[in-house]
Amino acid sequence: MNKLISSKLFTSVFLAGLLCFIFFITIKVSGYPAALLSHLFTIGEYKLRAFASCINLHPLLESAVIDGIYGMVSRVITVALPPMAIFFPVFTLLEECGLLRIVSRNTDTPLKKCGSCGGQCLSMLMGFGCNACGVTGCRIIDNEKKRLRAVITNGFIPCNGKFPTLVTLITLFFIDSEGSGSFKASLILLTVFAFSVMSSLLVTKLLSISILKDEEKDNNPENIERDHTYLSDKNDFLLKKPDICKVLITSVIERTLSVMSRAVFSAAPAGLFIWAISTFPVSGSGSILSHLVTFLDPFARFLLLDGAILASFLLSLPANEIFLPILLMTYSLSGETGALLPVLTANGWNEITAMAVIIFVVFHFPCMTTLLTIKKETGSLKWTALGFLIPTVTGLMTLFTFRLLASVLQVLP
Repeated sequence: MNKLISSKLFTSVFLAGLLCFIFFITIKVSGYPAALLSHLFTIGEYKLRAFASCINLHPLLESAVIDGIYGMVSRVITVALPPMAIFFPVFTLLEECGLLRIVSRNTDTPLKKCGSCGGQCLSMLMGFGCNACGVTGCRIIDNEKKRLRAVITNGFIPCNGKFPTLVTLITLFFIDSEGSGSFKASLILLTVFAFSVMSSLLVTKLLSISILKDEEKDNNPENIERDHTYLSDKNDFLLKKPDICKVLITSVIERTLSVMSRAVFSAAPAGLFIWAISTFPVSGSGSILSHLVTFLDPFARFLLLDGAILASFLLSLPANEIFLPILLMTYSLSGETGALLPVLTANGWNEITAMAVIIFVVFHFPCMTTLLTIKKETGSLKWTALGFLIPTVTGLMTLFTFRLLASVLQVLP
């Protein structure tokens, strides 16, 4: 069995099928706890408003705490927690079984044709959990230029902060009201992830023949052998019986709760900040946020988005998890409140809009934590800036291509 699983062909087919199954389960199941959490937070909001009324809390302060901080935090938890609670334990189980290292070994040779190595495969797999962790994981790559390529392109990998947004949008717009279409949605998500990996490797190859081109000494046998040091122990690639307790501890405490707490700590001040710029007028002619949305709207419309969507991407720089909550708060400026799907459709969303947002969710600048990690690992503002700009420019170019394709197929609204 171990020999079969370790074969290159079986590993690729098996991993693709397994990831598709994981996405299917996540999409199918995550909606139920999300609905429950939404209901509980709605009850909590009623209780908080009643309490604020009892203590005669100033209306402005009540709005700042409940509409700003509590509203943002509750939406982040509702959107992000259910997919993470399902995805992380399964992903950690694969890690404990040794499957991920088998994949890394089997991809080492083909990745070298992209100017990369098996170590980048491991860092990309870590990036699905957190891009900051993926950037740190690039330390296992000895070759400096290969390590820099892996660091810069890790932002192409959809991290757990983007995963709930992807699952939510796919669930809302590509699964019908009876709940069917989960398999199609899982295939869409798998395709998005595969496209992100291919884009990461393509950019890695472009970097390897341009600004991070290998020198001749990097290709001598001694340095090539050194690139394989982390792959040398064949015993590391045997399938192992997972430690269930370790899986639960790692997935729940070290990953789910750790990432969720970081998202909450980012969401609270972000919610207060967005509440402030959406509440207080500028020279009596609208809030700062409404001006920002209006300013960005023409450019965003050209890319099949709108000003609120683009502004929400910019304001979600502290953490990817807060994109949808910020978008809801931004749309509430126009009076649209309530459940997510009715708010989105009331603001002109359709399947084309959803797909455009999905593209930009995958291809846009990394979160602030990842950028700070890049700065720490490389010690250079230059590589940090490239880690910000390259995914963003790729996203804008991909959106432009998607718009052209939609125009040719005459599916634009």
